[in-house]
Amino acid sequence: MPWAQSLEKQLQQIDLTLEENGGRIGVMDEHLKNVQQEITYTESRVEAEKREIETEEHLKIMADKEIARMQSDLGRLEKEKLELADRITGLQAAIFRGSEKLDQFKLLMNWNQEELDQWAVAQRQKEEDNAALDKYRLQDEGKKKELSLALEKLTQQVATQREALDSEVTDTQAAQIQLDRAAQDFRQLHAERQDLIHQWDEAREAMKHRDGAIQVMAGAFAERKVLLKQKQAELDAQARFLAGEQANNCELEAQIAYYEREMGKARELQATEAAKLDDLANQVELLQSTLSKAANDLANAGTSANAARQDLDSKRKRLEAVRKKHAALKQQLEGEFGQLDSLENKVSQLEGIRQREEANLRALQQEHEALKKEQFRAGQGLHALRLREQELVAEIAGGQSQSRNLTARLKALDEQLLRQGELMYAVDLNLQEMERRIARAGGHRSDDEARALNARIAKLTEILEGVNAEHSMLLEQVKQAELDLGEARRANAALGTEKQRVDDTIERLQLETDSTARALKAAIADKEKQLVDHDVLKLQVHRLRQLLSMHADEVYSLESRKAQLKLSLDERRHEIEVHRDGLKSDLKLVREDIHRLTLELRDRQQKVEVLATKFETLTSKNRATDPDGGEPKSQAYYIIKAAQEREELQVAGDALDARISKAEAEVAMLSNTLNQMQATNTAFSSSLRQGDTKATLQERNALREQLDASYDKLKALRQQEAALLAELQQQQAAGSSSEAELAGMQALVDDLARKKAEADRQLEEQREKEGRALRAVQRAQKLLATQASMARGSSAASGEGGSGRGSSAAGSSRASSATGHAAAGDDVGAAVNVEEVQQDVQLAEVRLVTRTMLQELGTLVQQHPDGLAYSAQLEQLPNDPLPQYGPSFQQLTWQVSPETPSRLRVQISPTGEKRWRVPHSIVPRPGAAAGLTASSLLYDVSPPEPGAPFALQVTRRATGQAIFDTTGHQFVFKDQFIQLTTNVPEDADLYGLGEATLRGGLLLPRNNSVLTMWNRDLASASVGFNLYGSHPFYLQVSADGTSHGVLLLNSNGMDVLLNQTSLTYRAIGGLVELYLFLGPTPEAVIRQYHELIGRTAMQPYWALGAHQSKWGYQNLSIAAEAVANYSAAGIPLECLFVDIEYMSDNFRTMTFSEDRYPAEQMQAFVQQLHAKGQRWVPILNPGVGTQKGFRAYEDGNRNDIWIKDFTGQKPYLGQVWPGPAYYPDYLASKNVSSWLRRHLRAFYEQAPFDGVWLDMNEASNFCSGTRCELDTGNATKLHLLKQKTPKDFELSEFFMPRVTCQLKCEQPSASDKLSNPPYKISNMGYENYKGDAPLQMKSISPTALHADGTKEYDAHNLYGTAMAMRHHEALVAITGERPFILSRSTFPGAGRYVAHWTGDNSGNWHELFHSIAGVLSANMWGIAMTGADICGFNDVAFDNVGWPPKKVLPGPEYEEMCNRWTMAGAFYPFSRNHMTIGHLSRSHEPYQWQSVTAAHRKAYGLRYQLLTYIYSSLFVAHSRGGTLARPLLFTDSSDAAARNATAQWLLGEALLVSPVITPNTTRITPHFTAGTWYSAWDFSKINVTAGKPVPLDVPVGDLAVHFRGGAIIPMQPYANVWYTAATAPAGRSGSVRSVVKANAGPGSGKLRIDALVIAGYGPSFQQLTWQVSPETPSRLRVTISPTAVKRWRVPDSIVPRPGPAAGLTASSLLYDVSLPEPGAPFALQVTRRATGQAIFDTTGHQFVFKDQFIQLTTNVPEDADLYGLGEATLRGGLLLPRNGSVITLWARDVAAAVTDWNLYSAHPFYVQVNKDGTSHGVLLLNSNGMDVLLNQTSLTYRAIGGLVELYLFLGPTPEAVIRQYHELIGRTAMQPYWALGAHQARWGYQNLSVFEDVVSNYSAAGLPLENIFADIEYQGGTTSGP
Repeated sequence: MPWAQSLEKQLQQIDLTLEENGGRIGVMDEHLKNVQQEITYTESRVEAEKREIETEEHLKIMADKEIARMQSDLGRLEKEKLELADRITGLQAAIFRGSEKLDQFKLLMNWNQEELDQWAVAQRQKEEDNAALDKYRLQDEGKKKELSLALEKLTQQVATQREALDSEVTDTQAAQIQLDRAAQDFRQLHAERQDLIHQWDEAREAMKHRDGAIQVMAGAFAERKVLLKQKQAELDAQARFLAGEQANNCELEAQIAYYEREMGKARELQATEAAKLDDLANQVELLQSTLSKAANDLANAGTSANAARQDLDSKRKRLEAVRKKHAALKQQLEGEFGQLDSLENKVSQLEGIRQREEANLRALQQEHEALKKEQFRAGQGLHALRLREQELVAEIAGGQSQSRNLTARLKALDEQLLRQGELMYAVDLNLQEMERRIARAGGHRSDDEARALNARIAKLTEILEGVNAEHSMLLEQVKQAELDLGEARRANAALGTEKQRVDDTIERLQLETDSTARALKAAIADKEKQLVDHDVLKLQVHRLRQLLSMHADEVYSLESRKAQLKLSLDERRHEIEVHRDGLKSDLKLVREDIHRLTLELRDRQQKVEVLATKFETLTSKNRATDPDGGEPKSQAYYIIKAAQEREELQVAGDALDARISKAEAEVAMLSNTLNQMQATNTAFSSSLRQGDTKATLQERNALREQLDASYDKLKALRQQEAALLAELQQQQAAGSSSEAELAGMQALVDDLARKKAEADRQLEEQREKEGRALRAVQRAQKLLATQASMARGSSAASGEGGSGRGSSAAGSSRASSATGHAAAGDDVGAAVNVEEVQQDVQLAEVRLVTRTMLQELGTLVQQHPDGLAYSAQLEQLPNDPLPQYGPSFQQLTWQVSPETPSRLRVQISPTGEKRWRVPHSIVPRPGAAAGLTASSLLYDVSPPEPGAPFALQVTRRATGQAIFDTTGHQFVFKDQFIQLTTNVPEDADLYGLGEATLRGGLLLPRNNSVLTMWNRDLASASVGFNLYGSHPFYLQVSADGTSHGVLLLNSNGMDVLLNQTSLTYRAIGGLVELYLFLGPTPEAVIRQYHELIGRTAMQPYWALGAHQSKWGYQNLSIAAEAVANYSAAGIPLECLFVDIEYMSDNFRTMTFSEDRYPAEQMQAFVQQLHAKGQRWVPILNPGVGTQKGFRAYEDGNRNDIWIKDFTGQKPYLGQVWPGPAYYPDYLASKNVSSWLRRHLRAFYEQAPFDGVWLDMNEASNFCSGTRCELDTGNATKLHLLKQKTPKDFELSEFFMPRVTCQLKCEQPSASDKLSNPPYKISNMGYENYKGDAPLQMKSISPTALHADGTKEYDAHNLYGTAMAMRHHEALVAITGERPFILSRSTFPGAGRYVAHWTGDNSGNWHELFHSIAGVLSANMWGIAMTGADICGFNDVAFDNVGWPPKKVLPGPEYEEMCNRWTMAGAFYPFSRNHMTIGHLSRSHEPYQWQSVTAAHRKAYGLRYQLLTYIYSSLFVAHSRGGTLARPLLFTDSSDAAARNATAQWLLGEALLVSPVITPNTTRITPHFTAGTWYSAWDFSKINVTAGKPVPLDVPVGDLAVHFRGGAIIPMQPYANVWYTAATAPAGRSGSVRSVVKANAGPGSGKLRIDALVIAGYGPSFQQLTWQVSPETPSRLRVTISPTAVKRWRVPDSIVPRPGPAAGLTASSLLYDVSLPEPGAPFALQVTRRATGQAIFDTTGHQFVFKDQFIQLTTNVPEDADLYGLGEATLRGGLLLPRNGSVITLWARDVAAAVTDWNLYSAHPFYVQVNKDGTSHGVLLLNSNGMDVLLNQTSLTYRAIGGLVELYLFLGPTPEAVIRQYHELIGRTAMQPYWALGAHQARWGYQNLSVFEDVVSNYSAAGLPLENIFADIEYQGGTTSGP
């Protein structure tokens, strides 16, 4: 109504006004907030100023106090000065009084003549007085001197104090300068702060402008809202109009319903009439269909009405014909036609109504379009508002960003302020220290100095006050900035609220629009419902057309099949054409290659002729004499000349051999290509095999046999000639004089020339015969060429496409037994074959003669069994260098012996004198490799010239790079001093040379440092000292990454001096035995080194686990508790090491203590450990106690196994833990092995141990002397040595006295050259400090003797290795298993027997860093199984003298260090937690802290999963040489940063460990070499194109571990003991992870399974039969079954086997098959022939065939997708998961709603779709139960029976794969047409009435239903039947 509408408008106006007022109020509120904020800011500024003033006043008060204190100190100093002045004055007064007394005495002496009589009387008394006076005078003089000295001392003290004061003044001035700089910095900071304040003011201004803009936008927004309200009102009006129209539509729909009811009545009437007229039912239905069609035509288009009427007319004509036959029914039919006319009228009416409704609908649609346009315009306005909103948000974000920037800068200023505060604090400390020093000095200060100091103090105080004031002001500004930031955030929140309100409005409008659209859709749906009846009529017509459609489908199917066949034929023709073109191009290339080879062979023939000319020249030179008519040259001249010529000829011959071999290989490849071309045209090849060709080939073969016979005859002549030459050589060698040898040489040359002439004559004869044979062959080949041309002509005439593929007869690919190949079938090929044969003959002849000559010449110059070594004499120069070290040898013998292409041996020793050298039992010398030739060497040697100073140069042949160059350095060889120096480039890096803990880690220092080789017992925490082992080997890595190694195999004491340009060996005995290793990579150098000294020992598998040890498990219960604590903490423990506490009293080796470790309890404990799969290892020391009754000692005496003292009569007595001890002679004693086996076996039988731990085997000795004995006169010492070990002991109570020598020892004399050699090595030296400790310090005396007379001086460094060798032999004899031996002392070659630990380190961060270098160096030395004591043996660090300790980490830092070390140590090759006794170490087992326990569990969890990988890597090092733990530079030695990255290492080839080695560090930047690396924890990827550091976050309890891309990592489950995981059933115990590098080929890895029993699946079949059957070009069948055993297979009735297709040829196959080699592991590879893509590839996986277990694995690319393999409901849908998932094929009744379970069917077939789209399929036709395992790189079938029947389908499209698969198993069934319709079923239609209701409900709902299924309800009862 109008009044209501006016009220609504007024209400809207009021709402708009309210909203406007609300917006204005909001703007005013914002403005008010800004004003309040400004007020708050101003107040805060005022408060800040007040606080600054207060701070300044406070600082002023403090400065006043400080000035007062300093004034008081100055006053005190002045008082002390006055006191000193008073004392000095007093002393001067005393001196003056003494002088006065002397003057008075002098006056008394001035007597006169008259007093002489009195003097005579009193003479005696005066003499006494004079004596007294002299005495007093002397006393006074003494006092004067004392006073003078005291005065001088005081003067010196004053001067010293003045100097100290001057230095303090200087320090004060320096501090003043620093303060001035700090003041300058503060002024600069103040300026920056002012800039920030200015920027902040500008920001505030910008915010004010922004607020104004927001207000403007708020007004605009209000206007837009008003406009939006108006538009909304219009939309509401349109909606009301639409509602009215909908009401009208409802009325129309009611009319339509009325008419529909009328039509229904008409239909019922028609049905009634139809019932009465049964005989006319078909005709009526036909008419109804006609009417339906007409109605449909009317509904769809008005223009089709005429066609409908015409059709109606035709139907009427048919009705007329019916009337003639049925006259009686005419009237009824007329009635029916009347009814039809009425229906037509009704239909016309309905059509008119429909047209009107359509017009109304179009009008509504137009209105709707108008509304949509209006809505679009409103949306455009809204979009503009949103854009403005985004701009405002961006401005706010900018303000926030600016605020954050200001905050950051303020934070930086705060940090700078803190630093300045720290500086001020340091200055205050300096001032306080200065004051204390002034107080101690007590010196005088002038007033000027005091005033200057006061002025400076005041100035500093002012600066400090200013700084504090600025700091306070900055703090206030920060607070203000935070307030402003809060205001900005609140404003932003308000804008967000407004934005939400706008969004709500927009959503409401959108909902209204959606409702309008839904209403419109409802109208359209209602309209569509009106046409349902038309659709029903259409269905009736559709049923009538079914038959026609079926026939049409059949026709279409036939047409489609025809089109497919035509397409296949076209594709096949295209492939044939492409293949033909390819063959033509291949033929062209072959002809070009033949031509090129012809030219190359001619060129070679010319070179052979040149060689023959050189040979003639050589023989003529040998026959010639001196052209000047002089004496003939000596034999040496001809020997050297002949050797040079031999070398040149051999190099040229080898090069020619290589080129000929290459040519032969190329010809072979061409022959293979031609053979493939021949195979493509079988008809043509068969035609060539007929007729005359066979006879011709026979003739040619006969001629070839004659030619071979000629060759054999010529060979026999050559052999006869060689025999004659050998005899002649023997005769010549028998001569002794040089003239006879020369005559023999000339005779030999003449004989050679004669025989060569004879051979040439015979060769010419053979060539004539060969020519005749070749001409016959040529004629035969021309005949073949003619026939081939004829065949090509006939082939071209018949339309075949293979005219360009002519070839010679199949099966005759080799035209000659030497090198010739079959021709290509044309004249050119024939000519080439002739030339090949001729040139082959010539080349063979010349090569045979050349080799014979070289053999003869080589025999003449051979002076070493390998034929390449040579030796000579070297004379020392007249001027003996370094005479202080003794005289030099005057004549030396040097030998240069190439042993392999990459290893050279150089030996220098005195001529005619036997010298000590390292025994072969320690380091075997393999000698020269068989077949070594000069051309194969990688190095060149420039030996020293006779008479010139020694200069040895070895260079790399390929580049000329120096390997060892002594040029410019003096070589010295004396009896006890050898010096050998080589040049080293400055930019090269050196590694090795140990054993020592170096400050810089792995890289050797070159700052004039000295590394000493002399084994001694010293804690490895002592940096720079010589330690337990000696390894005189170094690895040199040049700047370009090429590497080589050098070993001086010498066991004597040695210094190695390193500087920037050279390296010098200085040995005190032995000889020079130098080995050079050419590399060229670091790993290759190490492998070559290990090939000489022996590769690392293969350790038992359990040794790779976690180990625990402690010197301090005082009894068995404590040790057992440690094991139990590991189990309680849930962390792995593989082995327990027991230190010397287990030994009986006085620490007798190989015995058990009755108190601490009783043998019976120990045996039970060991049984418990072994039952849980754990081990124990006892410690053994070399020193054997000399207590009576000790069996090992007494047995050793009986067998005389001890090292003797210098007399050779008595055992050498030393002192170690047992007290007095003897040392077994492990190096030379004949009885020591049997002694050791006896006592070690007895010890083993008490408590079977799993390995031994050899400690103190340098050998250590607490006494130093050439000969020692018990000090029987010292009861205290005897008591200390003989006291029994207490049950509970500490280091200071019991062990420390035993470390001190309690024996009486004889010290060496000055003339003892063994104990005091002329040159003293730097024993106990470090870095550039040269120590001078005697050789006998803490060691066996160098004068001691071994059983064979060897001096300890020579063999000292070998003792530990010899001890390990003997223990290795004993353990193998006792246990029969692979031994585990842990040794502290080592020498080159020790790695063949032992593992190693780096010794007594300390628990600090430096030692964590040093441990890495120790492990990596030992791996280079050939001891792969090396580790360090995790968390440190001691708690303390040592300085360079080793003692006392200087630092102990506090508790929290110690825990953090142990956490980091535990994580890192988990990836040492040998991983053991070990610590010392008593107060020197805290207990640091990993269960001591929760954080360390968690770290241990995480790190060792990964290690135990990788045990198989580690074990396999160890096996590679054991079998091939090389390292297990290696530096990062081994991955890329050309990466300079990698060469310095010594805090990282690789475990194996693919596991990179980057530990944290500094405290309070959670972010590191380890270096990564080029490649792709994957985190071992989450497989996150790091791509590195060139080596660079990559920052990583590594919190405490974590470790950076990465896999190298391209590696295959075998893994096993985690378990606390390795045996638990290793013996799990196969397939459930582990996996293989492939880390595939981007853009790389297949991954690689190594797996070693050694002595692991995998039980549960039964024995494997020993013999299998496999068959590979191509069945179609795209289908391959592979079967594998046990030989002669009948196995179940899927019956043919289930899956018929069609077998091979007819006419199948090898050339038509789309695949190639690589079959397994006989005797080799099964490996099947099927590849796509066109691309080489793998279809099925089992490489790298184990094939298993047992009675009830079959495993077959194929590799699958990571980027491929897999489909199929069911039936199962998968979470991911169609795509098969590849995350280690398992799909089971065993049909069972389970609901399909259950995901990932095996369901009703089994289909072991999958389709693989590769990244490029190519596809193939695989079917394992096996009906037994089966698991299919899928991961990222492989797919594994595991069946529990049957056999392997594998079908491969090549595709290449997915649809083609499926068709090929269906072709095998049978295509899908053709279903009846009705089966394609809608179906209904339910388990629950309980009776027939329910069944009928369902069908009726479908009809009532107008829904299609084609079929209804009946469930089990229809079936009868169990007794009554159906």
